[in-house]
Amino acid sequence: MASFTKGIVRVAVVGGLVVGAGVLIAGPERVHAIGQQIRATMVNTIDRHIEDPIAMRQQLRALESKYPKRIAEARAMLAELNQQIEQVSRDKAVSERVVALAQTDLDELKDLLARAEDAKAGFTGSGRHVVTVSFDNRKMDLTEAYTQANRIADTAASYAARVAECERELAHLQRDARQTESLLAKLTAEYADFQTQLANLDRQIDTVARKERMVQLMADRQRRIDELSRYKAESLDQFKSTLASRVAQLDARLESLAGREDRVSYEERARIEVDTESSARLRLEQAPRRLQSESPVTETIIDGESSDADAGPVAFR
Repeated sequence: MASFTKGIVRVAVVGGLVVGAGVLIAGPERVHAIGQQIRATMVNTIDRHIEDPIAMRQQLRALESKYPKRIAEARAMLAELNQQIEQVSRDKAVSERVVALAQTDLDELKDLLARAEDAKAGFTGSGRHVVTVSFDNRKMDLTEAYTQANRIADTAASYAARVAECERELAHLQRDARQTESLLAKLTAEYADFQTQLANLDRQIDTVARKERMVQLMADRQRRIDELSRYKAESLDQFKSTLASRVAQLDARLESLAGREDRVSYEERARIEVDTESSARLRLEQAPRRLQSESPVTETIIDGESSDADAGPVAFR
């Protein structure tokens, strides 16, 4: 464990030095691109070492979790667009009302100015003649009346431009809203279809896992068959032939050993009989010698109480 940790630290230090030198030489953009490529390679390598059914089920669950989030985002975007459309529509309505009111006042003031000009032109007397215009509950001379008319006309033009701007903005917002509604409908339909097919997809993933386990079991079975034979059997028939040959060899060895035991038994019996006959012959040869050596011996015993006349030979063996 300590050596593994030292290796990690060593790799991290060397990697940091290499990355620092790479940033100085190649620039941060190229180093970032290399980092992205390395990350993609690492991800692909990790994915290759993950079992397919597990990766498939994780991808399926990840995809399932993305749909509610995307649907919620689409709904929030659509709600925001509808709110903006409502606000712009209100601004447009207000601007249109301003234009209408201003236009009404401007028409009225233009009529008053026309009448005032007619009254001024129709005055033929001497002296100073002042013509006033009564508008919006106040009196004003012609100069003030023309100034007011110009101000009202500018206001009407400004709000008319705002109305046109609101119409353009509404067109964009409504187009975005339609696209968002279409996206939301598509996501909702896909999610409903996904929920419908989820069980079927799970069964298909289980089928893939089952087939992979079957392939692994068959591979393990073949490997065990190969390990049972001293020679590498290429097929089951070859393995059976090799096994039968080995059984025949073992049977021949057993028969050979059994025959050897029989031979040893006969030889032992012969040795015992030969030894028995030799021992009997030896005893027969030694019997006359023993008889000769055992001839009668005469001994005279003299007793103090007896006389010489009473003494006689005593024979014994």
